[in-house]
Amino acid sequence: MPHDRILTARFRFAAVMLALVALGASTARPVDAQTQAPAGQEMRFADQIKTFLDQDRTAAPPQGAILFIGSSIFRQWTNVKEHMAPLPVFNLYNEQWPVYTAGRTVAPAKIVSELGNPGAVVDSILSNGVIVSGGTVRRSVLSPGVHVEGDATVEESILLDGVRIGAGAVIQKAIIDKNVTVPSKSRIGVDDERDVARFHVSSGGVVAIGKEDLITQPR
Repeated sequence: MPHDRILTARFRFAAVMLALVALGASTARPVDAQTQAPAGQEMRFADQIKTFLDQDRTAAPPQGAILFIGSSIFRQWTNVKEHMAPLPVFNLYNEQWPVYTAGRTVAPAKIVSELGNPGAVVDSILSNGVIVSGGTVRRSVLSPGVHVEGDATVEESILLDGVRIGAGAVIQKAIIDKNVTVPSKSRIGVDDERDVARFHVSSGGVVAIGKEDLITQPR
């Protein structure tokens, strides 16, 4: 298995579960297609939901499958089923299984240079409104409105709505909830001792930072 192209098993599970939340994605629940909307309200997406449920009955996805997300890397990993056997695999980009999202009226994501630092994104998912200004993002999920400033690095992490990563900061294996500002030159997921003293850290080494938490630079 190409180690440098996938996340660890524990982090991949967290990334997959939160990626759908971060991108605002939701699939239809197993409800009766004839369910009526509340009085005076229109049943939104009724036709699409019915089509989705019909597809579920005829070609349901495998139970207990590992969900893979990606672009060219995943498509080129042609023997993924053999590598993951006996675990079943489910491809998020299968056109037979559309994921319906509630889009936001914000500008598309953009990647730009800042002070001579070219912005770079590798093996990641960017939502609308994301700005990477001279920073580097690898194997991560960035939710709407996230801003990664110059010379900052984000790796194997999930950043929820409105997170701002200051210039020169390094973020590794972290899940950061909404509207958190990480100061410039911060180090998160790099020093285990400091992380445990300041944040919640899972047994697998993933740092979790709560919604709107105030982060200060350690002395």
